Amino acid sequence: MDDKRAISGKIAILSFLACGAIIVIVMLLQEVMRQ
Repeated sequence: MDDKRAISGKIAILSFLACGAIIVIVMLLQEVMRQ
């Protein structure tokens, strides 16, 4: 097993989830500001 490949894969998944979470947070903040 290649540890470097596994680690890079985990980093890619975490970065993708982080981007999705940031987008959701921004959308929620915009909804709060409208009210």
